[in-house]
Amino acid sequence: MSAKEWYLRQSRRDRMVVILMGTLIALSLIYALVWNPLVRGLAQNRDAVSRNGTVIAQMLTAEAQVKALRGAGRSGVTSSNRAPYLLVDQVIRKLGMATPDRVEPIGATGARVNFSAVEFDKLIVALGELEQYGLQISTLNVSRKDAGQVGARFRVDKN
Repeated sequence: MSAKEWYLRQSRRDRMVVILMGTLIALSLIYALVWNPLVRGLAQNRDAVSRNGTVIAQMLTAEAQVKALRGAGRSGVTSSNRAPYLLVDQVIRKLGMATPDRVEPIGATGARVNFSAVEFDKLIVALGELEQYGLQISTLNVSRKDAGQVGARFRVDKN
C-alpha cells in the first residue's frame, strides 16, 4: 500500500491532523536549517563589525600618537660635528656599556660597531641616543646570547 492510498483511507479529521503535522514539521525544518542560522550569523557579523570598529578607532588613536612622537623626536635632534665613531664611543661610555669588540669608521659619515656580548636594554637606549645625535641606524643584526645579553653588529650613518 502506498502513502497516497493510506492517506485516502483516513478519516477527514485524521487527514487534517496529518496535514497540520506535516506543515508543522516543514516549518520547524525551515526554522532550524535556514532561518536560525541566518539570524545567528547576522548577529555574529554585527558583533565582529562592532569589535573591528573599536580596534580601528584604537589604531587611529595610536597612529596619531606615533605621528606626534615622530614629530617630537625630530625636533630633539642634537647636531654634532663629531665623527660618528666618536659619538658612538661617547654614548657607550655615558651609558656604562661593555666596550665593543670593534668600532670601525666608514668614511667621514659612518661607523660600523660590533659587540660580542652587550646588555640588550642598554643597546636599545644607546641606539636611541645615537639617533638623537642625527645618526641613522642603517643595518642592525642582533643575536641572542645569555639572558638579557645579545651579540650585535650595526652601522650608523649621518643623515
